[in-house]
Amino acid sequence: MNMNMFEQFLSPELLLMPTFPLAILMPYILIHHKPKLLGNRMTTATVKLLKLFLLNMTSQLTPKGQKWSPLLASLILMLLMSNLLSLLPYTFIPTSQLSTNMALALPLWLATIIMG
Repeated sequence: MNMNMFEQFLSPELLLMPTFPLAILMPYILIHHKPKLLGNRMTTATVKLLKLFLLNMTSQLTPKGQKWSPLLASLILMLLMSNLLSLLPYTFIPTSQLSTNMALALPLWLATIIMG
């Protein structure tokens, strides 16, 4: 076998397209509420779970802190999906890199310091 030592860190591709954006967009496709169509059990359960998650998160915040809840909820769901993607064998997750974590944490920290 003629393999490169760093080949394990390459992003997985399917038909010359990276699979990571597809894996990140998959929950949005499943969660996206289509009001004109009747949902099946999976979409109904997903919508109820998302509403329960947001209700649980906003109930613990003050009204001034609730303005951050959509940003925090989307960040938590993105990190959750990214880390669940790491359970697949031979996949490289971006949250294992310090640069990704700093790119997510630094703007939120700075906005919290400036906005209050």
